[in-house]
Amino acid sequence: MKKHGCSTLLLVGLLFGAGVNTAVASPDKAHRVLIITKGKGGDANGAAALIAEWPRKKADLVNLSDIPPNLIDAKKYSCILLIGQGAVGEMLLGENRKNLLTVKKIGMYSHLIDAPIMQFLKEEHTRPPNVFFLKSQIFLLRFKDLALFKKLSQMEDDYLWSTSLAIRSTRKMMRNSLPAHSPFLEMDNVIWLGGNYTTSSGSQRILSDQEILDSLRNLHNTIKPGSSVALMLMPRLFKPNANREDKLILLTEIASIYSDTAFHFYANALMADELNTVKTPIHEAPSYDELMTLPWWKTQHFASADQYNLFSDLNADAENVAPFLLDPSDAEQALYAINFINKKDSRSMLQEILSHGCKGLHTQ
Repeated sequence: MKKHGCSTLLLVGLLFGAGVNTAVASPDKAHRVLIITKGKGGDANGAAALIAEWPRKKADLVNLSDIPPNLIDAKKYSCILLIGQGAVGEMLLGENRKNLLTVKKIGMYSHLIDAPIMQFLKEEHTRPPNVFFLKSQIFLLRFKDLALFKKLSQMEDDYLWSTSLAIRSTRKMMRNSLPAHSPFLEMDNVIWLGGNYTTSSGSQRILSDQEILDSLRNLHNTIKPGSSVALMLMPRLFKPNANREDKLILLTEIASIYSDTAFHFYANALMADELNTVKTPIHEAPSYDELMTLPWWKTQHFASADQYNLFSDLNADAENVAPFLLDPSDAEQALYAINFINKKDSRSMLQEILSHGCKGLHTQ
């Protein structure tokens, strides 16, 4: 296994997803690369970044949320990269898996090593896949499946890459393209609040309102009274069956906790339009890319540990970023937070995948 220093966690896209190209490749199969992702979150943003920076001949991009797997002609490609747990999980099922295994080289990146991935890696493959995981997941695998951990540890460097950083989904803007003024830069503190998340077992961790409030109360104790606070909301903060009234009750209680600060809610346009009230005003936030490229040098950031990609993106420019836990008993979330706190470098998984995603084909 490659030896990389521990650093940060995984990223999470907040407000936007990636664009989708056609699944139809050119007739020339030689060195054709297809990148497959799913959804509109951080993994899709990461896949878009890979497409934008792919060396030599551009790769194709498919988002399974828009194009079903049965429309993908895997035989047209010499290498297929699966980006994100959603894409990996779907492509390892049934006929999708059979089609995938016809490809000469497979690469996969997931922030979690869940049961389907573990089973796939246990099997013997004529052409072993190139796999990319966080150090924290490799560490946890030691306790989940020691035999698989030893197998991965003994894999040649041609196949396994392990790092503590995730894919960066944004690229640095030129300084003259930065906004001339942003109210966020005047904030003393910015809280990036996530919410319900998927565990490595594949189950959804649905947080209660009380768990969220307890976590924010603990965080409040570290913030100076009278300082300014911007809290960034994500749609998955709320329980799946929550109606507008339920959401407003939770937001009112959150605002009450921070009543001794200059407090402001921010959210994407849809959330702001739905939940903005006189009692709990919600401002529309700028785009994710703009937020990630602001000169954050002076701002104190707090980010819930479930927002894996966000840590990687923010860390590019922000000097003061601290993780916090929505569920203190979740060992995996705690390990992500510890990895970030103990960061020793600022490398991202993006370069690893660009360099080694299709390694073995001499396509890059």
